[in-house]
Amino acid sequence: MPVTIVDYQNLVKDPLTLGLYKNFYRLGGNVIKLFPVVSVGSLTVKGQRWNTLPTHDFRKLNTPGWTPSTGTTEPEEDRLAIFGGEYSLDKVLTESLKQPMLRDPKTMQIDMHTVAMDRGITYNVFNGDISTEPDGFDGLNARITAGRIVAANNIDCMPASTDCLKVLASAANAKTFVDFLDDAIAYTGLADPTQSNTVRGAIFTNLMGRRGIEKAFKLAEYSVQTKDMLGYTWSTYRGLPLVDVGLQRDRATEIISNVVDPGDGGNDSTYVYIVRFAEPDGDVDSPGSDGMTLIQVNGIQNLGPEDYNTYQKWALQWILGLCHVGDDYCVARLHSLRFAAT
Repeated sequence: MPVTIVDYQNLVKDPLTLGLYKNFYRLGGNVIKLFPVVSVGSLTVKGQRWNTLPTHDFRKLNTPGWTPSTGTTEPEEDRLAIFGGEYSLDKVLTESLKQPMLRDPKTMQIDMHTVAMDRGITYNVFNGDISTEPDGFDGLNARITAGRIVAANNIDCMPASTDCLKVLASAANAKTFVDFLDDAIAYTGLADPTQSNTVRGAIFTNLMGRRGIEKAFKLAEYSVQTKDMLGYTWSTYRGLPLVDVGLQRDRATEIISNVVDPGDGGNDSTYVYIVRFAEPDGDVDSPGSDGMTLIQVNGIQNLGPEDYNTYQKWALQWILGLCHVGDDYCVARLHSLRFAAT
C-alpha cells in the first residue's frame, strides 16, 4: 500500500532527489503533504470496478447445490502524466560572479519552480480533465462528472432549488450544512472514529470555505478541534483535517472556485470535497485496493544541467497521476453552497 510524501523521503537514497522532496514538503501546500503516494512502473494503472455482486441463497437439506453465479466487473484505468517546467540561467550568474548575491539565483529558481509545481499539481488534483487537457490526468471533479464516483456522493445542498444554500445566513442553514457534511463523511466511509494518527482522509475547500465552515460550526454549536499529524497541527472535524487548498500559480485565483453556477446563472457557489485516502503501510510499490492515492514514476526529478555557450538549462519533472481503481466511494462533493454572509 502507499506511503505519505513525508515517509517517502526516508526511502529516497539519492541526495539530490531527497533534497527535492524536502524542498517540496517545505514549500508546497497542504494537499500534496496529505495524499499518499504509490510508485508504479508504467504510465497507466488498470484494474476492475465491481458491477454486479454474485447471488447467494439458502438451500434445503439433501438438495443440489446453488446455481453458479459470478460477480461482474468493469475495466477501469488511471493514467499518469508528465508535469514539470524548465529554467535557464546565464553563465555570468552561475560561474563568473564571485561576490555572493543576496540569494543564490539557482536556489531561488528551484524554490519558485517547486511552488509553481505544487500549485499546478494541486490544481489538477481537483480540476484536471483529459477532455480539455489530453496530456494531463483526471482530477476529482472530472471523476465525479464522468460517473467514476457513485452518484449519491455528489451531494446537492439545495436539492429542491436551483439556488445555493447560504450557509451562514442562519443557524438553521449552518446546521443543514453540517448535516450534509456528515452525510458526505459517512458516504466515503470516514464516519467511524479511530485512535490512529494516520491521515485517513481530509475535507478540502478554499480559504472562504474553510473560514465559512469554522463559522458554520459556531452557528450550529459544533466545534473544530486540532490534531497533530505529519509534523503539523491541523484544524479537524471528526478527525479529518480541514484544508484550504490554496491559490493557482497566479497567486490570486482560487483552485476551488467561489464562482460556480449552482443552476440559476448566479455563479456564486463553491464546492467542498471529502476524500478518503488509501491507508499507508510503508510499501510504496504496492497500490492499495481502496482509497485515493497519487501514483508516480521515478518521483520528482531534477534534469540537467544542459550546457550552452552562454547559459545553462535545468528542468523539474514529476510523472504522476491520481488513482482509485476499484473504489468508487472514496470521494464525495458538496455543491450548491455559498459561504458569503449574504
